[in-house]
Amino acid sequence: MNDRDLMKKGAITFLDVIGWKKIWERMDNPTERLIRLNGFATAIGDKVRNGRFQRLSEHGLSPNIQGLSDMIVIWTFSENPLYALELHAEIATMLIVDSMIAQIPLRGATAYGEFYVAQDYNIMVGAAVDDAAEWYDSFRMIGVVQTPSADEQLSNLLFKRPHLLVDYSIPKKTNGSVMANCINWPHRWQLSPKRREDLELLLCAMEQLAKEDDKRIYRNTIEFYDYVFGQPQ
Repeated sequence: MNDRDLMKKGAITFLDVIGWKKIWERMDNPTERLIRLNGFATAIGDKVRNGRFQRLSEHGLSPNIQGLSDMIVIWTFSENPLYALELHAEIATMLIVDSMIAQIPLRGATAYGEFYVAQDYNIMVGAAVDDAAEWYDSFRMIGVVQTPSADEQLSNLLFKRPHLLVDYSIPKKTNGSVMANCINWPHRWQLSPKRREDLELLLCAMEQLAKEDDKRIYRNTIEFYDYVFGQPQ
């Protein structure tokens, strides 16, 4: 049986730590923080399987979450893109907020389509994998975007959960920007005890430690937060 025969439909999200390269020169304990973040991600997956999101767990979704060095990969096989993408948006919002608090911010992308995972060997192949891999580090902002394959499904299904996704002009690493759905992590940030001033303090601290090429990421992030809540930019 070849890999194509083993492929199934589902959602896949790649997240990686912004500026991980040489982070050990700028931070005393990045590995400990990443291990804690990976543990948090695994706990989220366990909670989902135990009914954390009752409406979604009723559909039998079983997310897999795995840390790979400075990356976190989430995948959920499901023939129903609406519920799979909603679940990934829920998980990603929690991870983005927690990663900023830990000062190892994440950036990523979610795709939907066919793929195959050889879990024992940490190997993933398929159209959805290619889509997520092309997008996950292509923009200059903390957060998670929906790739074209995911956006197409969301448009066809009339996704109506604004507390999870917001359409935004995402600043790209190259010149210009691109419109895409982004996870609405500012909504979850507001549900925590922290406020905008706390976020700006965290982002300023991370910007001071960032490589020169990465500094604009943090200003773009606060601009996204302000856009979500309609504040002056």
